[in-house]
Amino acid sequence: MGNLFQYDPAIDQLISGELFAGTRYGDKNSNQVVPIIKFENARLVIANPQKP
Repeated sequence: MGNLFQYDPAIDQLISGELFAGTRYGDKNSNQVVPIIKFENARLVIANPQKP
């Protein structure tokens, strides 16, 4: 397998993260998860939550 992470079979699924919403590469070379954050009732809320 080495450093060719794009061939990992689990890479098509959402991999939950600790600091960010997660990662999902699929057949792309960059992360397809782009969280959009908004203020709602004085709290930060992710406007586009990812589904596994």
